[in-house]
Formats: sequence, C-alpha cells, structure tokens
Amino acid sequence: MRFSKGLAAWATIVGYMTATKVRKNPKSLKKVFWRIIRSACLIYVTVAAIVYIFQRRLQYLPDSSDVPLPTVGRFEGLKEVELVTSDGVRVLGWYWPGTRPLTIVLFHGNAGHRGHRLDWMAGFHDRGFAAFLLDYRGYGGSGGSPTEEGLYLDATAAVEWLQEKSAGKLIYLGESIGCGVAVEMAVRKPPAALI
Repeated sequence: MRFSKGLAAWATIVGYMTATKVRKNPKSLKKVFWRIIRSACLIYVTVAAIVYIFQRRLQYLPDSSDVPLPTVGRFEGLKEVELVTSDGVRVLGWYWPGTRPLTIVLFHGNAGHRGHRLDWMAGFHDRGFAAFLLDYRGYGGSGGSPTEEGLYLDATAAVEWLQEKSAGKLIYLGESIGCGVAVEMAVRKPPAALI
C-alpha cells in the first residue's frame, strides 16, 4: 500500500516537473521521452548480458558431493556403476537389477543428485523393474561440469553400458531437464518406451 502511494506521489512530481518544463520549452518533452527510452534499453541490455554470462549457473544446479551407496536392508543388490563418456569424463550411476526384462533409465532434473531420487528407484524395483539412475557430469561425484551436449554424452554412455549388459528393454524416464535428455536419447538410441 505504501509503495503504491509513494509511486503515485513520485509520478505526480515527475508529471508536474515535465509539464512545467514543457510549457517553457516544448522540445523538452521529446528529450525526456528519449532519455526514458535510452534508460530502458540500457537496463534491458544490462540484464540480458548478466543472464547470458551466468546462464549455466542459472540452468544447472548440481550437488557435486559424493553420494554413498546404500547397501543395507531394502537396498541390497544396488550397484554403483562408473562410466567413461566418449569425451573422457567419468560419470557415476546406480544400477539395480530387477525380476522383469525391463530397465527404467531415470534421467533426473537440473538440481541435486541421484541420492535424491533413490525412493523413485526403490518404487520401480519393488514392482520388479530393473532401474538405472545416472548422475550427469558435475552431479553426485561425477567429473566435469554440465552442458547440454555433455548431458547427452553421459546418457549415451549409460544406455550403451546397459545394452552391453543385456539389461533387457529400456524405458527412458525424464524428470525436469532430464525430459530433454530422455527425448534426445529416444532419437539417438530408441527405447521400448519413453515417459
């Protein structure tokens, strides 16, 4: 409420000053108009430059801390997998064999790491599915730093590993930014299903 009153008062003062100047010199309205336009353009260009410079930090929010492999009780059989991508980056993941000939490959979102999706994995495994959960470069102890093409290379390494392992039919599941990764993988290496 105070803000809107203050803004209204400011607008009244500026309007009065502008009107007074205009009465004295009609060309001053044109000058004020172009000053406002120049200021707005300068602010826009500055904000756009800041967003451009920091875009990776705004897009990817990795938790790079190491993720311990849970091995007790319910998580028995869960295996840590270390992969090397085609550009030489070491990425980590978890593989949990199931009783069905289907493997759900979970491509997670832009924040956190694979440990934050362990409940999803457990839910799939409880229903008999094998599950693979990859941490992209820069996430969960994996090397490198995330880029769009880097995420695709990480996912390709995971899918190729699963195919070599004869993990059955693959189902790609994308969460948030992982949806883009899952769709790109579906184009490059078609799955049995895409979620």
